[in-house]
Amino acid sequence: MEQDGLFQFSVDNALEMAIVFDGNGEIIYANNAAGQYLEYTDLTGIAISVIFPELFASAGVAELAKGFCFDLTDAFTGYV
Repeated sequence: MEQDGLFQFSVDNALEMAIVFDGNGEIIYANNAAGQYLEYTDLTGIAISVIFPELFASAGVAELAKGFCFDLTDAFTGYV
């Protein structure tokens, strides 16, 4: 397996959630763990603020576009 394929496989199948969203706050990638934990079949195209309203309600699109990284460990307490 080539390196890119190995990396993609690792992220897709990681036990931790991986969610990537664009500058508008729209999810463009979510791994398998994210779908399972959040009970969604496909998260692509959903606004991150819909999934985590408490964390992203006060964050504007400009802040999201800067690539803020949140430690969401505590946020999942109610979801898992």
